[in-house]
Amino acid sequence: MTTAQQHLRAVAAHLLSRRPAILKAWRDAVKSDPALATAVALTRNKFNDHIPAVLDAFQCELQSGDPAVESNDDAHRGSVQHGAHRWQEGYNLGEVTREWHHLHGCVLEELEAYERDHAELGSNVMANVRRALLDLCGEGVSSSVSEYARLQQAAAVGRVNDLERALEQVNALQRQRAEVWREAAHD
Repeated sequence: MTTAQQHLRAVAAHLLSRRPAILKAWRDAVKSDPALATAVALTRNKFNDHIPAVLDAFQCELQSGDPAVESNDDAHRGSVQHGAHRWQEGYNLGEVTREWHHLHGCVLEELEAYERDHAELGSNVMANVRRALLDLCGEGVSSSVSEYARLQQAAAVGRVNDLERALEQVNALQRQRAEVWREAAHD
């Protein structure tokens, strides 16, 4: 194992040990953001929802020794589920993306503190970690937005179908009414 791989594993272990603090900082950042009113009503578990799985995937990526590889399926799945969960909780699209922005900022602050405390790290190692974090959060935003849009579209199709059925019922009633008038006029 190379020195760089050892450093990446150490960063991953550090992030795991600091997970509760990272999640708390994220929750605090979201709570203090006036544009994120919906999040305040969520319990801690509902707020965190799939993000621990996304962070687990990030740590696995770092532990693999090559954070430049594509984000893995667990991170993608967690990101999609996060977007779906937020849709179900009544978030608008701006809230979903702002939340990801705050998560990125909180993890980045933790990484910067780690880098300050570990001068022996090469700039190459932390640059790769930051790039992997950027990819992770970018994938999170993209996946959440895509899932959110898919769910919105499905809801819109449902509303259109409901309107079409209602229109069919109105048309049927109008035909019945016309038939009654025709019969009445005939009599």
